[in-house]
Amino acid sequence: MAIERIDLPTARKHAKLTQAGLAKICGVSVSTVANWEHGKTEPTVSQAKLIGAACGGHYDDIIFL
Repeated sequence: MAIERIDLPTARKHAKLTQAGLAKICGVSVSTVANWEHGKTEPTVSQAKLIGAACGGHYDDIIFL
C-alpha cells in the first residue's frame, strides 16, 4: 500500500490551520511559513516534527519543497 504524501499548504489546510496558526505553533513568523510553502526555505527537523504533529500526521508524509 502506497503512502500518500501531500504538500505543506494542503496539509495545513486539512488541519484547519492558518499560516499564522502554524507559525505560532512552530515559533516562527508568518512570512517564514509562507517561504516554506513556496519552497524558498525549508523547516528544520525540529520544526518539521512540530508541523507534522500539528497537521495530524508524520512529517515524512509532508512535502516541503
